[in-house]
Amino acid sequence: MRATNQRLLLALLLTVLGCDTSETGVLALEPAACEDNLDNDGDGLIDFPEDPDCTHAEDWDESTPPSQCSDGIDNDEDGLIDFPEDPECVHEDDNDELVLEAACSDGIDNDEDGLTDFHDDPE
Repeated sequence: MRATNQRLLLALLLTVLGCDTSETGVLALEPAACEDNLDNDGDGLIDFPEDPDCTHAEDWDESTPPSQCSDGIDNDEDGLIDFPEDPECVHEDDNDELVLEAACSDGIDNDEDGLTDFHDDPE
């Protein structure tokens, strides 16, 4: 409820100042997606703080941002974009387009499967 009151106060202030609020959602009387008691993204979790996709109660988007391997961006700048074209992407939900050689020889369990590096880890 507090967030709704804050939005109304902000909308009033912006209107008094002559600002156009028609495209910002500030004038919306409905609660933000992360405080509306609905599972807007269908993940079985409802609103902040239960839904980890909500950064705060006033967050307008419950959806998870796309992973690096499905965002349409060449994140590692190797000329290959996303799964399956970029071999560093194991699957489309992989959130790291890092160079395999570095990940397979850095002494870290990068994929969190309990194994480290090339000779120990087949992935």
